[in-house]
Amino acid sequence: MRKQKKLKTVVVDFSGPNIAKEMHVGHLRSTIIGDCICRMLELAGHKVIRQNHIGDWGTQFGKVILGLWHMCMAEKKHGSKLYYITELKELKTYAENKEKLKAICQRICERHEKDWEEDFTDNERGNGKKYFGPFLDELNDPEKRDKSELWDKITILYQYVNLLEESLAPFQLMIPSRKKKKFYKDGEEPFDCISIPYESLSRHITAMLQNIDDPDNVQEKRAWKLIRKISIKYCQEIYKRLNVKLKLKDIRVRVITEKENV
Repeated sequence: MRKQKKLKTVVVDFSGPNIAKEMHVGHLRSTIIGDCICRMLELAGHKVIRQNHIGDWGTQFGKVILGLWHMCMAEKKHGSKLYYITELKELKTYAENKEKLKAICQRICERHEKDWEEDFTDNERGNGKKYFGPFLDELNDPEKRDKSELWDKITILYQYVNLLEESLAPFQLMIPSRKKKKFYKDGEEPFDCISIPYESLSRHITAMLQNIDDPDNVQEKRAWKLIRKISIKYCQEIYKRLNVKLKLKDIRVRVITEKENV
């Protein structure tokens, strides 16, 4: 390719995976085409700025955070009985059997409510500090937990929550959760305990991420940062295998304010 006389600075936006989910063939197309365009422009002498606008605020985050909570309950409360793997198979097996499916969903709902009611300290119902908070500490501690194992578990947990919500839709089952009050006085509990449709729980968690810097959403923020970090590492491994020149510095949408060792 001949060098151009008038060189330009060119911004190329490509790939754009929704993290917290596996990349798919649709991302392959935009990634390869984008990388080819960048290489041709650079060969012609232009300055190329690569941009990778990742999707890191979607409902998939609520589903994966909820999935991590299930992982916590399975490992820390139920003696490493990974119920979500067994129940994922059950939900698939009985998808067309409405009576059996309702019984499975009812059982899951009842266990979930019991686990949620027991996961708190300091008389703050539903604060997640008995099990989920320490579990996040463990996941973030490299001496206690190997993060290389987490990506495969995250994909299974996402599938579990996603299929569970689809299965729950016809049955109108309710689950307790917390909702931040709009107004409260100093010393008052800032949350109301409410009942919401079980199939909307992950969207309820996603809504909390819209106010991620609220001190009362610290667990959701920590879980979001962990999932984001693991997901970006997974994406970078895919790019490396494809020999695509997308680096951490090319990520856009949300500024990484802390140096992340991914």
